[in-house]
Amino acid sequence: GMAATGMKSQEIVECCRVVAAVALLADKKNASDSDDDGSLGVAAELLRAEEEDVRTFLTKAEMSVGSSVRQERLYRARTDREASTLRSSVAQELYAALFGWLTRFVGRSIAPSRRTPCGRMLGLLDLYGFEVFAANGFEQFL
Repeated sequence: GMAATGMKSQEIVECCRVVAAVALLADKKNASDSDDDGSLGVAAELLRAEEEDVRTFLTKAEMSVGSSVRQERLYRARTDREASTLRSSVAQELYAALFGWLTRFVGRSIAPSRRTPCGRMLGLLDLYGFEVFAANGFEQFL
């Protein structure tokens, strides 16, 4: 599992927190403004954010008007569609950031040492996970 890559237990817990928050945010049945089931609060807690701040971000658009000397902030309510799209986008960006971090982490953990005899290696990330080949050959792709 994740521990085999050298990941610390706290890092594994944090990854699971983000995945759970993404699942709650991305679930279409949880995307309503009313959020009667409390999923937004749970997602905010998992992300260690204040629920009200997350709710405000998702439901209100902030605009600044005026000059740099005298600037005023105005808020308008987002439509249900805007809020739902933003919620899905946040989930997507969180997932992409986590995937990028995990890819770099695992890549560093499986990287060959500087003392690799031939000086070349091939590493692939596919649907089945990471593959590292000491000897490169076309038959490995078949």
